[in-house]
Amino acid sequence: MELLFNIQQLKTDAGSALSLIVILLVCVAIEALILFFLMRRRRWLRVLAALLSFAFALTAFSLAFPDAAEPEPAAPAETEALTEGDPRDTVVEFLSAIQKEDYPAAYACLEQYRTLGLEDDPQGEAARMLADAMRGSYAFQLRGGAVVDGLEARQSVSLTVLDPEALLADLKPDAEAYLQMLSQEIPRSRLADAEGHFLPEIAEQAYLYALQNALEHRDDYLRSVELELQLRYTTEGWRILVDQPLLDALGGMLPGEGSVAHE
Repeated sequence: MELLFNIQQLKTDAGSALSLIVILLVCVAIEALILFFLMRRRRWLRVLAALLSFAFALTAFSLAFPDAAEPEPAAPAETEALTEGDPRDTVVEFLSAIQKEDYPAAYACLEQYRTLGLEDDPQGEAARMLADAMRGSYAFQLRGGAVVDGLEARQSVSLTVLDPEALLADLKPDAEAYLQMLSQEIPRSRLADAEGHFLPEIAEQAYLYALQNALEHRDDYLRSVELELQLRYTTEGWRILVDQPLLDALGGMLPGEGSVAHE
């Protein structure tokens, strides 16, 4: 098949060359006749004859090689996205602002997010104690440099945060010990209802006691999770794309494989 194609191509090229030769010969003959006829005429007529012969030559060339007369349009040049700054710097700025509880500065590093709710104070003393502990637990370490692909980038980071689920799971022994201590000092009738259940305010006291004890050893509940933050370049520079793994990590909802953080 390739041989047949090459033979056909040779025939096409030979035909084009033969056509050119024939047309050029005709032009030469016409030019000779014109020059002979105008040999004794005025000089401007001889110039006109030369111009006519040149026009004939151009016409012959374009007829023989039509592709040469109309060059192919140039392929559009590939354009690379022009970006400034390092995505890594945006990640550092974001996580550093989280550590400092400078939430406006942190949220300015995000795309299409103006808040993550980290600055909100939950209701209830125990919830506020836990939220404050979470805010003071954030630490991070970048893993290598950012990988940039046009207007997109990604940066690996190890985020350390308090694991509230693990901490709350350890409250029961201290809470029970606190209730037992109260039972020895205060009549049961003042601690429990008719069915023997501890009154809500008593249970709350036991819970706060156990939580306060646990938070004194909060470093024992620090966990590290590996994240790959996605970024996009905008008119304002590199911005972080908020995804569910990032939200979960900041909220302390860590995956099962989260590792214990060592100071």
